[in-house]
Amino acid sequence: MGFRLTAMLALSGAILGFFVSLLVPHRYVATATLRFLPGAHVPRDLADTVSSRLFASETLAGLVSRETNLRELLDVYRNDEVFDIVRAGSHVTATSLPGGAQGLRITYEDDDAERALGVDRELTITVAKMTAENGGEITELIGTPHTQPSHATAALTTGIGLAIGVIAGLLSWAAVSRMP
Repeated sequence: MGFRLTAMLALSGAILGFFVSLLVPHRYVATATLRFLPGAHVPRDLADTVSSRLFASETLAGLVSRETNLRELLDVYRNDEVFDIVRAGSHVTATSLPGGAQGLRITYEDDDAERALGVDRELTITVAKMTAENGGEITELIGTPHTQPSHATAALTTGIGLAIGVIAGLLSWAAVSRMP
């Protein structure tokens, strides 16, 4: 009796967790990192300078014209709204890398994994061009831009539901077995 109750509640919890995962909005973060030559002079405010130039309307207009996923948003949103979407999801930060090298990390967050990756790639290309214009000596893109989920996933919520179901089943089993 106790094993059946535990199994039934565990399965119910897993199923409930799966359906909850369908209601949770999915977010994806795409990340790319640019590395400067070791020993190169990298201004402290380079990330801020690049960010302010990157998020200027003229730069974003070029970015939107090159990136297919952003052009598709123009069917739904005005230009300035698409620019605001890109500004809200984008971050350029200075980072220290192994071996003493300095770099810039470019991230973009969106609810569509493909769009997040495509926009991050375009942002990275644009940032690389801007840093070269500012005298930065970028040697390489470290790895390839990649995307990963940033919030609850189906597997996570299903696992949590399963765990809650097992715990509820064990507690119910313990409560039932103590009753005379």
